[in-house]
Amino acid sequence: MEHAPTETKILAWAKLMRISRNLTSSMESELKAAGFPSLSVHDVLLELNQNPEKGLRPYELEERMLLAQYNISRIITRLTRDGYALKEKTLIDGRGQKLFITPSGQQLLQDMWPHYAKALEKHFGRKISEEEAHCLRDILKQLQK
Repeated sequence: MEHAPTETKILAWAKLMRISRNLTSSMESELKAAGFPSLSVHDVLLELNQNPEKGLRPYELEERMLLAQYNISRIITRLTRDGYALKEKTLIDGRGQKLFITPSGQQLLQDMWPHYAKALEKHFGRKISEEEAHCLRDILKQLQK
């Protein structure tokens, strides 16, 4: 191996993965306890809400959220069944679909936010300073490249 990661980088990677999983689990528990759907549902609605008139194709959600296709399909099925999103065939090719957030979906997103924000502050925000948050954001930006 030409450039093996250092032990420090391996440990940092492992810690990042564990912390990410633990934070996600804690956030999920908080939302569930408040009677709301999962973080994935919230995040899909958030993405759809950022494009309310244009809508998004399922593959665009996959790219933005980095969820597997079967997970996106399952969430889309649930959201459309429950009236939070609307599926429409695209005029371009007739086979593809676009998803749009409904007023009910926007309301759910609004209702979830105070609980989401409280859990975010409890499990993440309180534990780091504003300066540390900036540093973490910058480090994570480097990993996006």
